[in-house]
Amino acid sequence: MKRNRNISEKSLAIMAMAFTMSLFGSCSLFEGPQGEAGPVGPQGEMGPVGPRGERGEPGQKGDQGEMGPAGPRGAQGPKGEQGAPGNANVTVYTFDGQDFAINSLKQLEISMSIDDFNNKLFYTYMKRGNVWYILPNYGNAGRTYYRTYHQYISNRSAVQITIARVTTTGPGETYEEVKVVAIETTENLVPTAIQPTADIRDFNQFRKVLGIEE
Repeated sequence: MKRNRNISEKSLAIMAMAFTMSLFGSCSLFEGPQGEAGPVGPQGEMGPVGPRGERGEPGQKGDQGEMGPAGPRGAQGPKGEQGAPGNANVTVYTFDGQDFAINSLKQLEISMSIDDFNNKLFYTYMKRGNVWYILPNYGNAGRTYYRTYHQYISNRSAVQITIARVTTTGPGETYEEVKVVAIETTENLVPTAIQPTADIRDFNQFRKVLGIEE
């Protein structure tokens, strides 16, 4: 009797479970078809801008591109002020030096007309190291005396200036450079070089007075 009762209770539990499951399964039978999607709602307002982030590290510099073609030439600028007038009546001629211990004579030629030659004064200087020596005069250390001669060579239209070592006074030295300063002189022009304020023995002072470059 007790056994039959246990069977009946189990049967009831099974039937109740089956009934419950059938109810859940039957729910799908009553679902209707899926409806269409509703309209999209309005867009919301933009929120406030957030704080600016920290600046990143600079990137690597790219390769430099090729230079483009030159542009058109610009308009000419205004004319500048006229410079100070130069000394048009002074001309400086520069020549190579010489070792007068080997050759006691050095001849220089300057092309010019006979009229120019007759209207010019010539000053000759020789340079050894940083010192200039005016001629005719003693040269370096006062050991050797040098003379100068001027003559006009008509067939070459040139003045010839000869520097001669006086052999009885010294053995001669080497000079690196020779300069001849030619100054025009006329009846109405008194050259600055012969004024008392100019020491013609000092070439550096002499050229400054005349306004010429070394």
